[in-house]
Amino acid sequence: MQISTSILSSNNREESINKLNETLTSYIHVDVMDGIFVEDTQFSIEEIKKINTITNKPLDVHLMVDNPLEYINELENLNVEYITFHIEIEKDIDEIITKIKELGYKVGISIKPNSDINTLTPYLDKIDLILVMSVEPGKGGQEFIPGTKRRLELLKELIKDKNILLEVDGGINNETIKKIKLADIAVVGSYIIKSSNYNTRINKLLNKREKTFWSLLLDNTIVLLIMCLLYIILGSIYASINGYQGICILECEKIYGINAFTNSLLMKTLFILLMIARYIVAVIIILFLVTLIRFSLYKAVEKIINK
Repeated sequence: MQISTSILSSNNREESINKLNETLTSYIHVDVMDGIFVEDTQFSIEEIKKINTITNKPLDVHLMVDNPLEYINELENLNVEYITFHIEIEKDIDEIITKIKELGYKVGISIKPNSDINTLTPYLDKIDLILVMSVEPGKGGQEFIPGTKRRLELLKELIKDKNILLEVDGGINNETIKKIKLADIAVVGSYIIKSSNYNTRINKLLNKREKTFWSLLLDNTIVLLIMCLLYIILGSIYASINGYQGICILECEKIYGINAFTNSLLMKTLFILLMIARYIVAVIIILFLVTLIRFSLYKAVEKIINK
């Protein structure tokens, strides 16, 4: 599943976009409202063009407007992935689809919670995406409508094997996203934008464990413990085959010249402890170096992917 982050609820949209540029969100979702189709008015053409210059993510434009063509004609030559308009408008749907395709963008049709999904049927061979509203369009921060899950199931049956993605918009968070597993894209707004750490929230939605230095250190520790265990087992087998009393005594003999069979038990114990301490220090140093390298590489790759 991909995440399309809505910046509608942001108090500082430019700052939010700059933060989102460093995350794994796939799209910036832009909710355009004209005050007619919905009560609110949001995102002028000038604002959309400005967003396009700031973000390194493709735009996912949702037109909650009565006359989409007025806006579509102004959205040429932008980094737009989808332009989505509502099936409920009383306009020529085919004309709008044709215009969007002429601009080289993918076509989406949105449907309100109470609209009949069968109204989409005549256009299924012409569109790329269906945006399922899981709240009433026009306002952010609404609660997710539970019936959306069943609606997605019905839409899957309707589109069958057609190459159409399903997107869900409204009330999505780390709990409600579990109810829309049939969706390809989740539009998420307040859950991300109102948080102090966008990366953490997006990774949680994507079910990804955020990589930190300490989480990588834990991973490496587990790997090294397994390696040490194998070393001890194999070393003990080797020592037994060669007639020695144990791997540590074998190392003492090789490095310090201790005779395992003639020196006092106290001396052998001291040197064995010395050997163990030496290995512990070496393992800790290697552990931190490997973790530092992995963490640096992870951050470098993450930055490249997010560009």
